[in-house]
Amino acid sequence: MERGRNLSRGARVPWQAIAAGTAAVAFLGRFLRIQGLDGLVSVRGYDDGVYFAAALNLIHGRLPYADFLYLQPPGGFLALAPAAGLAPVLGDRTALVLARLGVMALGAVNTALVVAVARRWGRLAALTGGLLYAIAPIASAAEYVTLLEPFGTFALLAGVLLLERAARSTTPRGRAWLAVVAGAVLAWMPLAKIWGVVPLAIVVLWALVRFGWRDAVRVAGGATAMLVAAVAPFAVPARSAMLHQVVLDQLGRSRMPGSVLGRLQDVLGTSDSGLGRLASGPGGAFVAGAATVLVVAALVASGLSAWRARRGRVWVVLAAAQVVVLAAAPSYFPHYSAFAAPSLVVVVAAGVSTLRRPASRRVVAVAGVALGVVGSVTALALVTVGPFRPRPGGAFPESQVSALLPAGCVVADAPMPLILLDRYSAEITAGCDVPVDPSGQTYFVGAYDARGRAIPRIDNIIWQGDATAYLRSGAATLLSRPQGNQFTPETVTAIEDGRVVRHVGDITVITPTAKEPPWTDLHTDSGLVSPG
Repeated sequence: MERGRNLSRGARVPWQAIAAGTAAVAFLGRFLRIQGLDGLVSVRGYDDGVYFAAALNLIHGRLPYADFLYLQPPGGFLALAPAAGLAPVLGDRTALVLARLGVMALGAVNTALVVAVARRWGRLAALTGGLLYAIAPIASAAEYVTLLEPFGTFALLAGVLLLERAARSTTPRGRAWLAVVAGAVLAWMPLAKIWGVVPLAIVVLWALVRFGWRDAVRVAGGATAMLVAAVAPFAVPARSAMLHQVVLDQLGRSRMPGSVLGRLQDVLGTSDSGLGRLASGPGGAFVAGAATVLVVAALVASGLSAWRARRGRVWVVLAAAQVVVLAAAPSYFPHYSAFAAPSLVVVVAAGVSTLRRPASRRVVAVAGVALGVVGSVTALALVTVGPFRPRPGGAFPESQVSALLPAGCVVADAPMPLILLDRYSAEITAGCDVPVDPSGQTYFVGAYDARGRAIPRIDNIIWQGDATAYLRSGAATLLSRPQGNQFTPETVTAIEDGRVVRHVGDITVITPTAKEPPWTDLHTDSGLVSPG
C-alpha cells in the first residue's frame, strides 16, 4: 500500500500527461465507433440530422420555434452553428463531417476534464477516471455524431472545475468573477437539454453548502444571465411557441415502451448495446444480469467509500439524480445514457482513490468491485468498437441517389439525406419546404385524444395525413428511416402510389412517372416544416 501511495503522490507521471493520453484514447474510440472515414458521411440515426439541420436553418436566417419546429433548447444548434456556417463555402456534407469530428474532439476534451476533476484525489483516481470515460460506451454513445449530450457534459465538468477554482482564488474580486463565469458555463446544461436544470440546481445547492451563499448567488446569477442571453433572441419572436415546443410538448409525451430495468442496463452498458451482445445464446440472461449486478455493486461501493472519505460528494448526488432522471423521463433512447456518464465515472474515480488509505476488509471489497468495473467497461468497449459490434452501412450513396433525382425541390422524411447530398442549404435558398424535425411534428399535431391522453405516432391519423401530403409535395421523395417513421402501411402506400420507387442501399427514392406532371409546383400546409 505504501508503494501505491508513492506512485499516486509522486511526480513520475504528470496529470497533464494522463489527460492527454486518455483524451487520445477517447478520440480514437469515437472515431472507431463511427467506423472511420465512411462513417463520417453516413446516416447515423435521426436526431443528429435534426440538430445540424437546425443550425443550417439558423445561419440562413430562419429562427427556430417561430419559423420551424424544434423541440429542444437552443444550446445544441448554437454550438453547431460555427460548423454549419462553413456550409455556404464548403458544402453541407463537408460541414457535417467537420461538426462530427468536432464533437469527437469535444469528447476527448471531456475526457481530459474528467482527469482534471479527479486529479485532486491522486493520479490513480485521475487515470481511472480518464480511462473509464475514454472507453465507456455510455460516454461515447453521444460523442461521435452531432448530438446534444456532449455539450451538457462539457458544461458540467468545466463549470464545477471553475467553481472549485473560484474557491481557491486569493482575491475576492477574482473569486466573484470566477463564480459568475462558472454559473454561465453551467447554464449550458439546460441550454443543451431541458433536463439539465437538475444538475444545475444540484451544483448551485452544493455551492451554497460548500462555499457559502455569496458564491451560490454568483453562480445562480451567472447561469440566469446566460440563460436569458441565449433564450431571449428566440423566445421573443416565437412568443408562446418556444414554451410549447421545448417544455409542454416534451412533458406531454407518452412514456416510451421499455422497463426501468432496461434503461438502467443501458446506462450501465449491460444491455444489448453493450455486454448484452455476448448474451444472446444459452445463459445470456444470466450473463447480462450478473454484469448488471456487478456494475451496480461497484458504483454503490465506490459512492459509499467516496462519501465517507468526503471526496466528490457532489458527484455522488449528481450521479444518483441523473440516473433517476433517465429512468423517469417520458422519452428515452440509448444515447441518452451519456447524460449520466461523467458523474458515474467521477464517482468510481473518487471511490478508487480511497484505496490509498490503510487496508481493511471494506477497502478490499471496494478494490474488488472497482476492478470489476474496469474489467467490465473494458469488455464493453471491445464490444462497442471491436469485432463483436455489427458493422452498419458504409458511406451514403451520394452519386447513385443524385443520379435519380430530377430538378426541383426534394422532400425527405429526415434532413440527413439532404445534408449528405449537399442539397439542404440549396433547398433553403431556393425557397423549398425543407424538414428540420418531421417526426417531431407528431407531438404538436394530433398528439392527444379527446380525454387528453397521448396518441402514439402510428395511431396519429392527423400526423400520418400531414406526412403523406408533405412527402408527395416535391419533385422527388427520399425515405431513409422506414421503421423510425412509424408510418402505417396505408401511409406508405399513399406516398408511393403511382410513383416510381427505387431502392439505393437503405435509401428509398420516389419520383413521378413520365406521364405525371412535376411535383415542384405543389405545396403543402401540413405544418411539418413550420410550427403552423
